[in-house]
Amino acid sequence: MPRHDDGLSADDGLSTDSLALFWTMTSLALPDSVLIKDIVEDILKKLDRKSPSVNGELASKLFGDSCFYKAKKMTKQFKLISDIFPMTKGWTVKVLVAEKTIPRESQHSSIRYQRLILIDSKGTRVQAIIFGADIKLFEDTLTRSKIYHISNAYVSPIKPKHRIMENDLQWTINGRTLVKEVEDDQASFVSFADLEKYKNCTAQVDIIALAIDIHPVQQLKTKQGASTIQKVVLVNQDLKPMLLTMWDWFVGNEAAQISKFITTKPIIIAQRLKVVSYNGIISLSTKSTTSFIINPNTCEAMALRSWSFLNENILKDIVSEKSYLTFASGSAIPSNENVLKINQIESLLAKETDFWVKASMMVKNLNRKCWYMACSHCNKMIGAEYEESFECIHCKRKDVRGTPRCCFDVELKDTSGSIFATIFGQNAETFLSCSAKQLMEQTNEDGIIDIKIVATLPNPHDYLIRVKATTYESRGHGTKKLNIVAIHETINEDTI
Repeated sequence: MPRHDDGLSADDGLSTDSLALFWTMTSLALPDSVLIKDIVEDILKKLDRKSPSVNGELASKLFGDSCFYKAKKMTKQFKLISDIFPMTKGWTVKVLVAEKTIPRESQHSSIRYQRLILIDSKGTRVQAIIFGADIKLFEDTLTRSKIYHISNAYVSPIKPKHRIMENDLQWTINGRTLVKEVEDDQASFVSFADLEKYKNCTAQVDIIALAIDIHPVQQLKTKQGASTIQKVVLVNQDLKPMLLTMWDWFVGNEAAQISKFITTKPIIIAQRLKVVSYNGIISLSTKSTTSFIINPNTCEAMALRSWSFLNENILKDIVSEKSYLTFASGSAIPSNENVLKINQIESLLAKETDFWVKASMMVKNLNRKCWYMACSHCNKMIGAEYEESFECIHCKRKDVRGTPRCCFDVELKDTSGSIFATIFGQNAETFLSCSAKQLMEQTNEDGIIDIKIVATLPNPHDYLIRVKATTYESRGHGTKKLNIVAIHETINEDTI
């Protein structure tokens, strides 16, 4: 009888039946702490052998030096994508499915394939592929934006012409690949859209967001004495920037860490923040009990990082254009010498784009529509109906809806003269004391606002207003327009 790879045969004192049972037994996944010796004795008893006990010589042949070998479960080795190579064994990686294409047929054969892009907690990506009949196996799993544990996929080099990213390795996922969805407990993060419910109350909120910009450190005088603050600009998947004010101890610690990594747009989880409202604008503030995690390794963070990669250009535009200032009426109040008279602005437009004025503000024309239908993701004007789902040509998102957004012209006037500027979004809603949805519902087909809205307009009085000059290209010519990016209610002369 031929010998097995382990060196055992019928010549070693085991019958063919015994060997067959033994090889069957050793191929099974045995529970932890089970003694193989006991199992073999039980097998021999069932074979009705005269000597049911396993003697030392036979045990040595079967099990080597120890007949009390204990079967153990293999422990999963959790790794990162960068740790996985063609010869790596027994690995598991926690990944998010960033992309899953529709199945396609090869140009040079009838083989069908489906590509995936997987991303780990460090942001490292790898290209994966599924072939033929295996595509059906994973039809209802490996869903985009979900998290999975993937174990022991086949790893191989990929030719440059087939690469869709810089990683030179590819994972082949087939019926032998272990794939398990990760159903971690979801943290109770509050979305920016729901922060209004928590403003100016004792409730504390937890949030997760990208830090995209950080303001200089400021020194303040409060009722409790001198304080230091630093403001961080946050953004989430709604592309609704939010200001977080870090106070005192946090400035020298977490804010300093965020500042070091700000060019990478670090992800932060903040727990026990206070929601504050100033002039109708919602922002966040630290408390003594607030805690932070910077660049956490969680499912939510992985999903947010994946989203940031897909929307990298939009985030760059937000930072470069400082468009989040539209939401930041709580930006630092300028000193008195930095507040201009309106008649000074025109002469400065050639070299400056950012101005503060103290002026009254009045809606220029109530006989034209004061809102437009916007993409719910990027705020660009689109031709969709309210709540209509569509794919945005501007931000390329497929799951967006038509959302009304305030936009109208106002006249700014002080003792030196007047100028016209455009006010958008939250600042416009605050000025009108009316949401964009309410404004849409109270506007007729000719674009004329209901008299009830007109009656609620504030009486002319002075505001401290931040105006930004933006150049728009039109028919080959650049035209400068003034946009209002921040408003403060009237303040007394001692403040500025």
